[in-house]
Amino acid sequence: MHRGHAQRCDLTLPGVRRSLGASKREGMDMRKAIELAGVLLGALLLGILATTPPAPRDVDSSSHGFSAARAMTDVATIASAPHPTASAENARVRGYLAGRMQALGMEVSTDTGVVGDWGTKRLARWSGREVSPVTLTNVIGVLPGKDRALPAVLLMAHHDTVWGSPGAADDSAGIAAGVGVVRAIRANGQPRRDLIVLASDAEELGLEGAEHFFAQHPLRGH
Repeated sequence: MHRGHAQRCDLTLPGVRRSLGASKREGMDMRKAIELAGVLLGALLLGILATTPPAPRDVDSSSHGFSAARAMTDVATIASAPHPTASAENARVRGYLAGRMQALGMEVSTDTGVVGDWGTKRLARWSGREVSPVTLTNVIGVLPGKDRALPAVLLMAHHDTVWGSPGAADDSAGIAAGVGVVRAIRANGQPRRDLIVLASDAEELGLEGAEHFFAQHPLRGH
């Protein structure tokens, strides 16, 4: 009886080994799956953290940093009405920007050019009337740096809009951000190099203002 029982046990050992091996492999596969899930979850969390912007600072926050709430006051003023190139509202916006730049201690100037045929025709389609020539007007502000011989930093956004939009996002927000950056930099003392803000015109008519500036303005190579 004892010998027969031992033989039966021996006969079952290969099956036991196979069962143990399968269980071990299943355990390893489960650990790999858990590790992979952990890596994917970690990557997802890092991606969310990396793309989540910081909370906007309010109007009363320190002047030494950028405040989205302060910038929104500029957006509200600039984007109170559509202001396409060569319109009365566009002239109002340019005057407002020049005043804001001057208040920040910037050297302010304007530079004019003539809009090309494509942009002129587009403006004519919007307005329903022929206007030629169409004059664009860039507004340029320079915050002087300590060493004016150093290459300058240029911030650029466009102040014009399409015919039927007040342009809060395109691109009053960009203009307001540029003004806010200058404000914060100035609050921390005179910068090392010049800071230029180019508020270009006729962007909606084919990037005309930017092309005009970079084709001929003396500051383009500063």
